Amino acid sequence: MKKRNFNLITLILLGTLCLSACSAQETPVSSSETSEQDNYITSSVDFNAPDGSAVKLSVDFPSEISEFISLETEKSSFGEGIECTSVLFSFSHGEQSANIGTIYIFQTDAYNTLDPQAEPIPSQLFASDGLTVAFQNLQSQPFDLSSEEADMIDSYQAQIQATLDSIVLEKMQ
Repeated sequence: MKKRNFNLITLILLGTLCLSACSAQETPVSSSETSEQDNYITSSVDFNAPDGSAVKLSVDFPSEISEFISLETEKSSFGEGIECTSVLFSFSHGEQSANIGTIYIFQTDAYNTLDPQAEPIPSQLFASDGLTVAFQNLQSQPFDLSSEEADMIDSYQAQIQATLDSIVLEKMQ
């Protein structure tokens, strides 16, 4: 009886692991790893770029805030149907949450057609392999100025250039 229960439990665990592995392949995956820089943690997400290629975006966040940030991807558009992929820097601490920055990945030709007179466009960080990576920062503090969350976001904003300089977009094979 004990051996049968053990086999049943093992079978259930293996089935759960198999289902987890299969479903993880179908959705964007956000992961974290320790960066070589002591005060930063690297987060990354895999997704399909607007040109259809599989890519991985990695970014370093200050270690004191990194555990509260997740990367979330979604399809977006600018102007008259210019498609892009957005990577949201989603901050969540306690019951407070906000988007604290957005990376946009465009096909370079499409990004170059955006008209800043028609709408605000995100600032280009770099272009590589036919893709342009652009960033839109916070427009204002999303939290009460006396809150712990506001202090965390202020600290993050003070280090934003190091975060932006760390961004890497690589095409997967």
